[in-house]
Parts: sequence; structure tokens; C-alpha cells
Amino acid sequence: RGVLVVLDGETLEQRAQVPLASPPHDLQVDPHNNAVYVATDNGVAIIDGTTNKLVQHLNLGIASFNPSRSMALDVEGKRLYLSHNWGLSLAAGGELIILDIETRSVISRQRTAHYWRDLAFSPQHHTLYAVPAQNESLLFVGPEGQTLKRVMLGVRVLDIQPDPSEGALWAVDSA
Repeated sequence: RGVLVVLDGETLEQRAQVPLASPPHDLQVDPHNNAVYVATDNGVAIIDGTTNKLVQHLNLGIASFNPSRSMALDVEGKRLYLSHNWGLSLAAGGELIILDIETRSVISRQRTAHYWRDLAFSPQHHTLYAVPAQNESLLFVGPEGQTLKRVMLGVRVLDIQPDPSEGALWAVDSA
């Protein structure tokens, strides 16, 4: 089991604790819908950002040994993207799950050749980026989960973050 802890941004005092049905792995804050999405061992916990209460837990049928490890939320707060490892090893590939935020339902499930270690959505470019594990590339991903372009970077990227003000994409080399 896990807990989502809500802290005051100025004082760091604890405002609330939200119990989760299974361990958390990542979270995304959705200012458009005043919600927090938490990737868990088998799905996504949806938390109301006003009441700090669990609204729903979407069980996505993910085996607990292959939890969702990374998530990204599109700029309009309409789609949530989750990535998880398909098998016991990174070489087994993975899956990208796309959720419709309004209906809280799965739009698409796409098998991927690699487990995607990190996902990031660029608000400036309206693009989802994915970092395949144990790979030296960066993927541009379409709205339905299809790989639009692969760029070889020559470094093993650990994390990526878009800079909305400059349009740059920051990447950390894990070597």
C-alpha cells in the first residue's frame, strides 16, 4: 500500500494524507480538472485536488510486478499517458496506455518495442516524448500512441523535461 501526501507549498506542513490501494510510482497534477493522477501497481488513482479524497481507482489490469512507472498529461488536461514494462525484463518491451480524462476510460493500448522509462508532454509543441529504456534514442509520439519519429542521441537518457518558456527539451544522461 502507499500514501499520497499533500503539503503546503510555502511551509511544507502536511495538509492531508490520501491512502492508496497499492504502491505509487509516479504522479501528475492536472490544474484544468483540479485532479491528481497517481500511477499505482495496477492502474491509476484519481484524487480530487480540492477535497484531497480518492475519487476513483482505475484498474488497468497491469500485473503488480509490471507497474506503471511514468506518466504524462497533455496540455489541455484531456489525455493521460502511462507507460509500463510488459515482462520481467526491460527487453520484453512495454505498453503505452492512453486514458481519456473526461470519461476516465482507456482510449488505446499500444505495445512498444521497449519499456519507456520516461514520458513528457511539451505544451509548446503539443508533443509527447518518450525515452526507451536501455536505448540511446528519443521518440516523438503521436496522439494515438504511434511513434512518429525516432532520434538517436548517443547518450542514455534517464529523464526529460520540456521548458515551456524557451521551447527547449532538457535531457539527463544516465551514464
